[in-house]
Amino acid sequence: MRLLDSKKNYISSLIIVCVCLFLLGYYFKTTDQLDFYRVTRGITSFSFLTFILCIHKGRSSSLVSYYLLLCSIIGLFGMWFEQANFRILIIVLSAISLIVLAVYLSPKIKKKPLSRRFLILVGLFTVLNALLLHQFIEMILVEEEMNGVFSVMILYALLVVFISLLVLVYNKIKSSRASMVFTMSWFTLVVSEILRAAGYYEVGFNEVLVHSGQILFIASNALLVYYTIVNESEKPSIIKYI
Repeated sequence: MRLLDSKKNYISSLIIVCVCLFLLGYYFKTTDQLDFYRVTRGITSFSFLTFILCIHKGRSSSLVSYYLLLCSIIGLFGMWFEQANFRILIIVLSAISLIVLAVYLSPKIKKKPLSRRFLILVGLFTVLNALLLHQFIEMILVEEEMNGVFSVMILYALLVVFISLLVLVYNKIKSSRASMVFTMSWFTLVVSEILRAAGYYEVGFNEVLVHSGQILFIASNALLVYYTIVNESEKPSIIKYI
């Protein structure tokens, strides 16, 4: 399969797409075209979906394509995020998109003994996530109180924690360049979601949080697309010693 003739050209093309998407979002944000800015996440995922379909010619994983398609649809609904019912719909669809990734990942995880050091790392990671979740709950309670939006957001956050553990186990078992790229894509997405929520609920430094979240969301999509061309047997990941 010839992907833009070489991997170097492929990566260069991805970087160009990333820069263009960021500049588009930055333009909408700085010119106060907020409705257009809110759909830039959808434009981002649709752009990378188009990239996969055009460059890979349908040879990449269909579940990755479905994930990007769902993200595209979710992003378009962002225009109505201020309405509680649409917020619930967006969060539910976001959860479904993450489940698609989990379904994609599950067959790649085989039963294998895990080291005590790795299990300790997973335990510490779980505690850290619990603390962050507690802070997140306190933050959104100020705005949402105990309503439907609050409930689905908590379920969504718990799903993120579960899949994060799944991704860590996947990277540990595979210990490959592909698994590391996927792990980077996932946690970049998680941080982008945290920054987006922090920016929306106005915890301070809104502009920085919003633009940082946008950059990381674009990077997450790009890494996921790049992941589809990385061979599972390539160079071990940097955490193989755990």
